[in-house]
Amino acid sequence: MKTGSVMLAISALAFFLQISAFGQDEYLLGIARMNDGSPEQARIHFENVLATDGDDQDCLLKISETFYRTHDYHNAIEYLERLEKLQGGMGSYLLAKTYAELGDASMSVFHLEKHLRSPYKLPSSTILLDDAFLSLEQGSEWKSLWKNDWYSEEEVLFQEISYLSGAGDYIDALDMIETAIGGPADQVALLAARGKVFYRMENYQNSVEAYTEAIEKTRMNAECFYGRAESYIALGKIKNALPDLKRAWQLQPEKLELLKELSQANRSAGIFDQAAAAIEEYIEYFPAQAEAHYVHGQILFDSGKYLQALSSFNTCLELETNDPRFYAARGQTYLATSTYRYALNDFGMALDLDPKNHEVWFQKGMARWNSNDREGSINDWQIAARLGSQKAAEKLEELSIRQ
Repeated sequence: MKTGSVMLAISALAFFLQISAFGQDEYLLGIARMNDGSPEQARIHFENVLATDGDDQDCLLKISETFYRTHDYHNAIEYLERLEKLQGGMGSYLLAKTYAELGDASMSVFHLEKHLRSPYKLPSSTILLDDAFLSLEQGSEWKSLWKNDWYSEEEVLFQEISYLSGAGDYIDALDMIETAIGGPADQVALLAARGKVFYRMENYQNSVEAYTEAIEKTRMNAECFYGRAESYIALGKIKNALPDLKRAWQLQPEKLELLKELSQANRSAGIFDQAAAAIEEYIEYFPAQAEAHYVHGQILFDSGKYLQALSSFNTCLELETNDPRFYAARGQTYLATSTYRYALNDFGMALDLDPKNHEVWFQKGMARWNSNDREGSINDWQIAARLGSQKAAEKLEELSIRQ
């Protein structure tokens, strides 16, 4: 990317961050900045929450994470200890990781033991594979810690099901679930696990049925709603998926990517107003994400709002100048508005970046045809046809042109 383009993108980012912050949920803005790799920016938003509610436990954990990510371990410890006084065990895992990074094995193991005794306990596989603890693994304190049985039979059961499913041993995982169904283990979690296994097996109808049975037991499990939505989408039942995606988002608003998925599902269902509303809300949290503006532009194009679509695609290209999709999308929009000269320029830019895209060659041929450049359009369609475009082949056949 050229220096001028870099400066333009930085200016756009600064502007978007300023306008997006107005009136938005500070905690979710912090989550968004964490997601896009800006912990210092995230910290500003979390500090704003703490200025209003100094005992917000989720926020204390997140601000600690921003310090951990920037290797400011002493400040991370300060906030984590503050959190531990409010809710014992909630910050213990990150404290263990932080002391490990500082080379203090004793304090790391001490806090990890607190974590293993807490309701926030992570699966053993997650802990044992965490790179933060690599330096501790040969130490006597670490080895002594793992001589204890920290996990109940139920917790071991779910860890084994997860392992088998992840390894592709679906039949064994299902057998284990079926044996446990009706027993003392968490029935909702078992049904959700069954739904996930069936989804991975591409048995989407059985996956829907498993998740539905779980949802009938509780409407407070976001995983079940999201899992059922995925299965509905795989079955092509997009409209069935929409309320599930919306419910999953209501239960877990910090999962901001759900807004983008909700938008795309509404677009697939032809519900463009709701698709636009969801992606616009997503953009409020990720104003500098070119991909989000691209999705917005596609929705606007599909709904015939070409001038607004052009604005979205212009934004994409202000933020990212090397993605051929953005030029192609803007070119298609110019084509739809009969602005052929600009369309040809954008199609040319797209093909410079992706010369084998037969759809762009076809669209470029259409722009030339409408510009009364018969020879140029035929040449473009011949290239498109050679690259696999059925539409271009049909055009050439209509004109009795040999490919």
